[in-house]
Amino acid sequence: MIKEKAILLAEALESGKYKQCSGQLRFGDGFCCLGVACDISGQGEWDGRIYRTQTEWCATVLPREVKEFFGFASYYGRSTQREIGIEPIELVDLNDSKKLSFKEIAKVIRERWEDL
Repeated sequence: MIKEKAILLAEALESGKYKQCSGQLRFGDGFCCLGVACDISGQGEWDGRIYRTQTEWCATVLPREVKEFFGFASYYGRSTQREIGIEPIELVDLNDSKKLSFKEIAKVIRERWEDL
């Protein structure tokens, strides 16, 4: 992930501007952490719960343009596991399954940006 973009996403998650949801990029006025990435990227627009870019309509994973804007290694915010002994992470899992808060996810992004 690109360091400057990681900081931008972490700051957005910590801002208190976004209500958290799970299972979709956006649901009503709630966003998952990757939905926040879509929202701040400027790479498309929302059509309800769908994020539309020039090439894709996505509801649960990052569109290609957003993935490339941030420099994510995967469409789910999955770590590349470059170092043995480092626990793999996936931002979708931290948000949806582990129910980490946006502030906790922001901390992970700040610590592991090179691996995402």
